[in-house]
Amino acid sequence: MAQAYAGSNPAPRTILTVFAMRFFAYLAYDGTFFHGFAKQPRFETVEKVLREVIKPFGLDLLKYASRTDRGVHAVSQLLLLELRLNKFTFDLRDLVISLNSELPECMFLYGYVPNHKNYDLRAVIKHKEYLYIAPDFGENRSLIDWAINYLNAKEHDFSALSKKSKSNEKVIRRIKVNFAAKGDFQYFRFVSKGFMWEQVRRTVTAIKALALGKISFRDFINLLNGKSLKKGIAPAPPEGLILMRIATRLNGWRFIIDRKIIKEFIRRKTEIYTASLSKSWVLP
Repeated sequence: MAQAYAGSNPAPRTILTVFAMRFFAYLAYDGTFFHGFAKQPRFETVEKVLREVIKPFGLDLLKYASRTDRGVHAVSQLLLLELRLNKFTFDLRDLVISLNSELPECMFLYGYVPNHKNYDLRAVIKHKEYLYIAPDFGENRSLIDWAINYLNAKEHDFSALSKKSKSNEKVIRRIKVNFAAKGDFQYFRFVSKGFMWEQVRRTVTAIKALALGKISFRDFINLLNGKSLKKGIAPAPPEGLILMRIATRLNGWRFIIDRKIIKEFIRRKTEIYTASLSKSWVLP
């Protein structure tokens, strides 16, 4: 609880008591309308639009879980928000519903839970899950299975399959990958405590390149030992990637929209983008 004093005169003073209440929320969005999540000058981003909408409600965005790239979508971006108010009684559900009425149609705040114990956002995250939806180029399925089994077997150095701040920096990660194919689409699901910039998209490209005979087994293994290829591994198109889930240690989540509906909506839109951008892939 903080105290703010109205008026510039030292006496008499009117004391206005201001309370700060924090809560976590899940945000979904179609990333094709934004130049990434994080606020940037001169570009329309998810954070920029969100801050503009929540400010008149007395809200501030304190932290978010993932800085998704331009064109990347989210089903469960995790936010930590703070509300400053001068009374104890208010309805958080009504607030979230009101916020949604002001957000653009490609963004949804659909779940929330009060942060009564003042947890840090990073401390509550158990793991992150990304889904990449790729077009089927007629890859050898047995080679895809081999690549995924190799990925799942142990931790690897993803420094050759991610963008890093330092060229000699190692990126050791243990990830879990699941694969499914249906119709014209392939579904790569990645689960880990954390991911590096473009790690998922470059890893998908490497798997597909191996299964198409564009790179060898030795090339693939070298990539996962942190050794870059001369021809490089380009990231898969961002429009096929979804931040599908951020699992937390929090209990008591309340939802104003069923997560299954949000998930299906984002997945179907992503399949449309994947089909329309199949010629934009850059394979070795």
